[in-house]
Amino acid sequence: MKLKDRIKTYNFWVSLASAVLLIINTLGKQFDFSIDEKLYNDLLTSFCGILVLLGIIVPPSNFKKGDLDNLNYEIKSITALENEIKNEIIKEKEQNENNEIKEENITLQNIQNNANNNQTDFANYKNNLQNLDNDFNNSENISKENLAKNKDNKNY
Repeated sequence: MKLKDRIKTYNFWVSLASAVLLIINTLGKQFDFSIDEKLYNDLLTSFCGILVLLGIIVPPSNFKKGDLDNLNYEIKSITALENEIKNEIIKEKEQNENNEIKEENITLQNIQNNANNNQTDFANYKNNLQNLDNDFNNSENISKENLAKNKDNKNY
């Protein structure tokens, strides 16, 4: 079938409109915009109706119930694919949120570990200062005792 003849068919325009709406819906997900199934069907029917009114396409005269079932099956398949994509996006967002929470928890744990290390270091410094102070006091007392002994020895 030639492109010129194909453009005049109802199926071509239904398929093209479905593809365009699917692309719009897929891109819309990036901006938190989606088209629900009812709106999707209404837009598709309206678009084809306008094309029929303009005389661009002629509805098929031999349209059978099986054709309608096939069309509904195609629309349901597109909707199922759309739902799969939505679920994948939701899973990806949840995974990103979980990763962010894990990173925050790791950061908080690192901060807590640093704080604990700083407290330990401070306690060690405090103990060292107390030991130095005790050593100084002991040295001072020893020096005083030695001076006292030296005085006593000189007096004899």
